[in-house]
Amino acid sequence: MRRHIEKLKQQPEEHRQTLALGVALLFTALVALVWFSTLGARFAALEVQRVTATANEAKEALSQLKARAGVGDVPQQLNEVQQLLDRLQAGGGPDAVSGAASGQTRTP
Repeated sequence: MRRHIEKLKQQPEEHRQTLALGVALLFTALVALVWFSTLGARFAALEVQRVTATANEAKEALSQLKARAGVGDVPQQLNEVQQLLDRLQAGGGPDAVSGAASGQTRTP
């Protein structure tokens, strides 16, 4: 390596500057190549973070909406509606519905 450096020192200034520029461009190109090759992975990671944050925000908004609307256990509420419909079909009439809605049951 020392011999090569000594040989370069004997070359004209213009040749040494051209060689230095070539080496600098080569290293710059290598750094740019590595940077560009990892750029896609970094953008994908950012997109995953953005989608995850959006999903978490939507989940939180939905839970707040459920809490405000009083919608907690949808299957239970559907069962209650089915029971009210069954009472209506059994001939309970509107009184059966209003009583069941207030938590009271009437027997005919």
